[in-house]
Amino acid sequence: MADKDKKPTPEEREATRKVQYAILESGARDFYTAGYAFDNTSEFGEEGKSATYNHKYIKRLEQQVNGDKIDEGVARIQAYSSYISEIEAQKLGKKPGEASHTSADVLRRAIPFYQSALSKVKVSDIFKLMGIKKYENVKDKLDTYVEDLEEGSKEDKQLAQALKGTYIDYIVKQGVGESLILSGEDAKKNLERIVNEKPEEKKK
Repeated sequence: MADKDKKPTPEEREATRKVQYAILESGARDFYTAGYAFDNTSEFGEEGKSATYNHKYIKRLEQQVNGDKIDEGVARIQAYSSYISEIEAQKLGKKPGEASHTSADVLRRAIPFYQSALSKVKVSDIFKLMGIKKYENVKDKLDTYVEDLEEGSKEDKQLAQALKGTYIDYIVKQGVGESLILSGEDAKKNLERIVNEKPEEKKK
């Protein structure tokens, strides 16, 4: 059997699960939210796009540069996006280092990168990420990998689809909502600054 057809061992699957779970709960979640809002203005409007770009993407980048600790999930998305840009540039005959790599590229690539992690974790992991502690009807599935559900019976596939779809809906709506609230706070602070600014400060 060729190496590419070799199934991972339980230990390898568990190691992958830990890496992917860490990505799901990392700052990559903010990149995903910003990327989703960026590409779905019909759902969240320009306000949602702008708010998540500023409060989920830009602020997360600032933390990555100025913070004491590098966010591994964010670093992985940035490296992945940069790699894809280089591959695309080479196909166009460009030299290494000549690739175009924009914020829009990063945000759009964050979507498949982040979503792919959901198949590699277990059902219990998704519940944990969402803070769900009661799951009477699926107790027997808690230790099952989502990717195994996706290859299982019709009911298993429906459960996998529900888990992934609901999780994405949850983090996006929560993230956009948080960003809009923060944008409102920014507007308030800006007004407070204007009405309290001293005359000599306005001239600067």
